[in-house]
Amino acid sequence: MRPLGRVALLLALAGGPGLALASGRSFTVKYRSASNVYLDAGRAAGLDVGDRLRVVAGQATVAEMEVVYAAEQSASCKVLSETRPVKAGDVALLLTRAPGAPAVAGTSAPPATPTPAAAPAASSPVAYPSAQAAAAPRARLVGGASIGYYQSWDRSGSAFDYSERTARVDLGLYDIGGQPLSFTLRARSRRNDRSQALSDRTPLTQNTDRLYELALRYEPRSDRIAFELGRVGIYRFFVGVGYLDGGILRFRPADNVQLGAFAGRIADIDALGLQGAGQRYGGFVRLAPGGRYANGAYDVALAFARETAAGEVSREYLSLESRFGGGRRWSLFQRAELDINTGWRQDLTGKSYQLTNVALSGNLRLASSTWAFVSYDGLRNYRYYQNRLLPPEQFDDLLHQGLRAGLNYSRPGGFGATAGFGMSLKQPDPRYPELDLANAYSFNAGVRHANFLSSGLSVGLDGAGFSNGYTDGGVLSVRAGRSFGPAYLLDLSLGRSFYRVQQTGQNRNTQWLRLTGRAGLGRRVYLQGNAEYNSGDDLQGPRVFLELGYLF
Repeated sequence: MRPLGRVALLLALAGGPGLALASGRSFTVKYRSASNVYLDAGRAAGLDVGDRLRVVAGQATVAEMEVVYAAEQSASCKVLSETRPVKAGDVALLLTRAPGAPAVAGTSAPPATPTPAAAPAASSPVAYPSAQAAAAPRARLVGGASIGYYQSWDRSGSAFDYSERTARVDLGLYDIGGQPLSFTLRARSRRNDRSQALSDRTPLTQNTDRLYELALRYEPRSDRIAFELGRVGIYRFFVGVGYLDGGILRFRPADNVQLGAFAGRIADIDALGLQGAGQRYGGFVRLAPGGRYANGAYDVALAFARETAAGEVSREYLSLESRFGGGRRWSLFQRAELDINTGWRQDLTGKSYQLTNVALSGNLRLASSTWAFVSYDGLRNYRYYQNRLLPPEQFDDLLHQGLRAGLNYSRPGGFGATAGFGMSLKQPDPRYPELDLANAYSFNAGVRHANFLSSGLSVGLDGAGFSNGYTDGGVLSVRAGRSFGPAYLLDLSLGRSFYRVQQTGQNRNTQWLRLTGRAGLGRRVYLQGNAEYNSGDDLQGPRVFLELGYLF
């Protein structure tokens, strides 16, 4: 596949942003994986671990979920029960707050147990039992596992056929032995087969296995003392620690103060083992309300980390992350990393301190159904053990900046719209003033309706455009989907990508037709996939994807 065609294809596969922010106590499902349902809002909108939600279709309740992880702008949920598969675009309503969590100001909690419009039959293929009925005596098992197969046939002159086999597992054991202990496992195995080797880095056959998380956690609701051991994923309160093969310990000497320490090997997630290169250790102080399910107006964490390799200090840095919120009206998130250079790092950079990573994002509720958002990030490469020998003329320490902003509109009944723009800028390189091709600009807009003309049909229209130093073009797509019974879903989309090569003035186009489906096969087993046909200048031929999964 040509690189420019790959860019156009990735934009086409994205199908537009389809964002929908929370309106009051309601949220929108972004997508569903083998084991989790992902929402379009998180802690900034008041969601936290342990919150219960119900998914509605009109006035009927079709599923009940519980939040198992809450980031700043997103949340993942486990499905406790459903009468049909939860899908992207569904509306979720906050049912109950987590035990011990403060109530959201200005609202009253609905009844603890919703009453579905029609109870599913005992033989329904996706009528999952409630959390209480499914809970094991000694632990609660949630998550899922799946296997997938992808194949594309290239009918162009390149004849670049490609296949991919994937296995995923995402499991969690909670309340082990009736204690606040949990165990999580997230891993993926993938094999890629190509009809042609493109380079040494893209051979005919390639295996990529990843272990994202293998951790044991002790997290009592009082949050006075807690720990995590194993391959720890990105820490839930701040991401400056990164992936770590080791442990994190934290305790609260006061209600609004948390202290902690971490130590271990820098994790290599590109392998199923616990191997890694170098050590990372440090400590942090966090200012936030106490309690495991606390949801306050502020959350500030300052961490110091040191990385070592081959007996030398590889990197030292400070990480500051903070979150502030004004109820359901506004939220602000900030992150920054300050590198402290000593020894050979100071000799190479000529600086004692460097601001290497800055991120800001904010949301503002303009009206009951309208949200505005803006985000900024500034990245600068830093010196560490693995790139210390790279000559200065080859080391890119220029500032890369990104900015995005937009509006989201979501009305009760299913109608929503989104619009936004973005830019990616790179600091000019004084060594090569003739090269000014890195800056890129983009925009997007879309409209959708989850129940078009009260017919149960979900429709959407999305468009996006881009321009950079090499190409300019866009993507248009239209889709329509519907559920058939409690366990089946079909979705049909039509799209077109187009771009112009600025250097030659050549115009290139690609069209695709994609059919997506999902079916519950009973006993928590599901089958989903899509069939697609592409025609045009960069892609020609069919491609299929199938995934067979089991939800615990």
